[in-house]
Amino acid sequence: AGFEPNTVTFNELIDASAKTGTHHAWDLVQEMKACGLKPNRVTCSILLKSCQQNSRAAEVERIMAILGSMEEEMDEILLSSACEACIRVGREDLLRQLLARQRSDRHVQVRGAHTFGSLIRAHGYIRDVRGAWDAWNSMLAQRVIPTSITIGCMVEALVLNGETQAGYELLTELRLDPETRGLINSVMYGSVLKGFSHLKRFDRVWASPSACTSRPGDRKSTRLNSSHP
Repeated sequence: AGFEPNTVTFNELIDASAKTGTHHAWDLVQEMKACGLKPNRVTCSILLKSCQQNSRAAEVERIMAILGSMEEEMDEILLSSACEACIRVGREDLLRQLLARQRSDRHVQVRGAHTFGSLIRAHGYIRDVRGAWDAWNSMLAQRVIPTSITIGCMVEALVLNGETQAGYELLTELRLDPETRGLINSVMYGSVLKGFSHLKRFDRVWASPSACTSRPGDRKSTRLNSSHP
């Protein structure tokens, strides 16, 4: 019909192709470039969502290379998608690079609880507990109220790195805060019970909630009304 495809057209085609296999999607990416068009945040987000456990490592590397060469800045939605994709395919090396970028001048300004949850989960995955706490405290400093998913990510990050007691104390504090009490669920306590079981701390598994309280000065406050960063 004489019309030339634009970036939106290609993204729609890539999205449809990615659902049946990334091979055809990458063919479209190449055709997109041949038409003088560059992949954007939407393109990368589509490709990242198509990455699953059985995806080839090279595919994630290609996507991360596109992320690094984009003219437009990465946003927090794309940052979250990139973190989750690296975790799904088990690419700890790429995840470390992504988190290192987030600590540089090219960092993405994060304001959403969902993205904070992805960052916390990512730091937990690479065994960086301090990084997980930094993300959590940054969220509180911005007065962002966590979701149940965000809290679950923080508890899981602590438990996976052997800090089950800290995870339990976090839940105890959040349960006492009216703003977060309703966000606590049994899945989070299940993570804590699993953590204590793996540590052979069966005394803690059966302990009552009143048997464990946070000691002042152990760490920064987790309360949402805290003035600490």
